[in-house]
Amino acid sequence: MLRQRIVLTALILTLGLGLAYLRVPRAANAGQSQPASAASVQILNTPNFGPVLTDNNGWVLYTYVIDQPQMSNCYEAKNCALRWPPAIIQGTAVAPPGLPGTLGTIVRTDGSTQLTYNGWPLYSYSPSTGPGSSTGDGSYAFGDGLWLEAVTGAVTPTVQLAPEQQGQFVVTDSNGMTLYTHSNDPKDQSLCTDACATPWPPAAVNGDLIVGPGLSRVLSTITRDDGTVQATFNHEPLYTFVRDKQPGDENGQGINAFGGQWSVAIMSATPPPLPAGTATSTATTTAAPAATTATAASAATSAPAATATVMPTR
Repeated sequence: MLRQRIVLTALILTLGLGLAYLRVPRAANAGQSQPASAASVQILNTPNFGPVLTDNNGWVLYTYVIDQPQMSNCYEAKNCALRWPPAIIQGTAVAPPGLPGTLGTIVRTDGSTQLTYNGWPLYSYSPSTGPGSSTGDGSYAFGDGLWLEAVTGAVTPTVQLAPEQQGQFVVTDSNGMTLYTHSNDPKDQSLCTDACATPWPPAAVNGDLIVGPGLSRVLSTITRDDGTVQATFNHEPLYTFVRDKQPGDENGQGINAFGGQWSVAIMSATPPPLPAGTATSTATTTAAPAATTATAASAATSAPAATATVMPTR
């Protein structure tokens, strides 16, 4: 009998200690890393833009030039938010590994939380053809301004837009130097060779043409007579000017030389006006040539200012 009591007591103590061990809180997966929260956006490497942002379903994201940092101006007017759905999330923004910029959020007027990149609100494009499609870049549709592919900034475009000034973007090379067009050039052909190409070097494309956000509908290339590749803007060959010494210089604006006038290549931030008598609707697919004004720098030249016209599709 005594032996049975001893054995029974031992079993009870063993069982009690086991239950107590199970009830003691322990650090989850001690010594192991915890799974990170799912990223709010993804990075997609594209041949035209380099790395761009997408949502978690692969739909490319965009920014809107009419917005302001930390503020969206895309709502019900002109069906903007219907055609360009804001990138809405629940909770805080989680950046994917390797993202060079800052992923953040703003609160929209309806109380929803919208993603931002470097302060600019992000959107997808509902008429897009599918995940990975960049058809929204360069559009003026269903809003009051230009839509730009949301690139990460990890690579420098071959041709890009300088920061907006008074509703216009100057087109520049990868170093930020102003690019020009020449009125003597036919469509998709450069006549500036030999002596002309010394003060007006063609905008050469060495390797892949990396397109700056907003330019995919108007940027292309031609092959020159010497076999080199030159960038074009709205079918007009692009050039730099040797007298421009730093980004922002526009010393070639309005110069008449080599059979024509040289003009700064300009992209409008807002939809170019349609010709008189043209029917308009939010579904319009073609824009008219942009009427642009001379910059302060061009006003200092002796010749009247003229800028390259832009005809991006909406």
